[in-house]
Amino acid sequence: MDEESRREFRRYCVVSLFLWGLVFFGILRCGGDVEELFAGLSRILTSPATLITDYVLLGGAAAFVNAGFLGLCVLGLLAAQGARLTGPGLAAVFTVTGFGLFGKNLYNVWPILLGVWLYGRLRGVAFRDHLLIALFGTALAPLVSELTFGVSLTPLGPGPGSFLLGLLGGVATGFFLPPLAKHLLSAHQGYNLYNVGFACGFLGLVCMALLRALGIPLEGGFYWMEGGYDTLLLPTGCFFSAMVFTGLAIQPRCLPGLRELYRSSGRLVSDFVQYSGFGPSLVNMGALGLAGLAYLIAVGGDLNGPTLGGLLTLAGFGGFGQHLRNTVPVVFGVWLGAVLSVWPVDSPGAVLAALFGATLAPVAGAFGVLAGVAAGFLHLVVAMSVASVHGGLNLYNNGFSGGIVAMMLLPVLESFRED
Repeated sequence: MDEESRREFRRYCVVSLFLWGLVFFGILRCGGDVEELFAGLSRILTSPATLITDYVLLGGAAAFVNAGFLGLCVLGLLAAQGARLTGPGLAAVFTVTGFGLFGKNLYNVWPILLGVWLYGRLRGVAFRDHLLIALFGTALAPLVSELTFGVSLTPLGPGPGSFLLGLLGGVATGFFLPPLAKHLLSAHQGYNLYNVGFACGFLGLVCMALLRALGIPLEGGFYWMEGGYDTLLLPTGCFFSAMVFTGLAIQPRCLPGLRELYRSSGRLVSDFVQYSGFGPSLVNMGALGLAGLAYLIAVGGDLNGPTLGGLLTLAGFGGFGQHLRNTVPVVFGVWLGAVLSVWPVDSPGAVLAALFGATLAPVAGAFGVLAGVAAGFLHLVVAMSVASVHGGLNLYNNGFSGGIVAMMLLPVLESFRED
């Protein structure tokens, strides 16, 4: 095994340890009660899963087992395809893991992956080339669950026809994702990090319109656990602190790498692992997670499945475009928007907009602090309005909103920079 292969193997091992940590935390949280664990998993797997479905509230400890195993499945897919675990891969692993706490589960992601694979098969393109789009495209996983468990084809509830409907819906949306995601990248020119979420927003809009046209109502509700600090604050802090210490252990002299990382605007494609190293990237990921946790505490937001998912996504993109310098202005803009609007800063929508609003971090990185604040402000306003158009079928609502804001702001910002 050469040096590069050893480094790659070490990355996979380190990330897998964090994911196994989530699984074991879930097992410990339920006190080893297998019956309770499987009952929670059953509730998670059979829920319609539309935005917002807090799996920690719905399934308890099983939410962490679901999230951990989802992340391990993603890691396994990356390894099976021979993909290097650099910034994009880390972002995909921790984003899917995070949403394994609200919306994605071990059932509803596979039809979408199958649809992307089928598209590549018909085009003669290797699945590896579309793997990241497929993984991020699981944002539409609620469509699979909704068609399977929310739409009753018989009075007896879900049956073989329901599962077939969910499968076909997932495969169809997955099939459209690769060309759509690539096309829409040009709309915001890489200033919206959650580009696939932007594409999924349009697909979710079309799917929602079709369901409404057919008179099919969505069965999903609003599940949001309040509080959570008594049992989740310490483990969450330890999780992200472990990232920082692991990064320092891998590369004790990581300051030059961090300096280089912080000089990046974050615009797609900014692979921090590739040009700054795995150690500095892990330190940055942990720092972002801790900063996000500090923000939650400061505004009095709840610590639950959706907000933990936001923290994991924030950390994941710490290897792929986000750092404190370009993220803080956007988060401040979201906070300012909440203060000046009708939405309390600790409300679910405002809190999630702050955590996921970092999708617009490249705007602050490229155009400065004021541009980042403006982007964050507008992001909150748009994010609170666009969820209704896709009915919660797109879990990356903030990616959809971020694409719209970036597409609108970019021409204005570039015109001033030219002047």
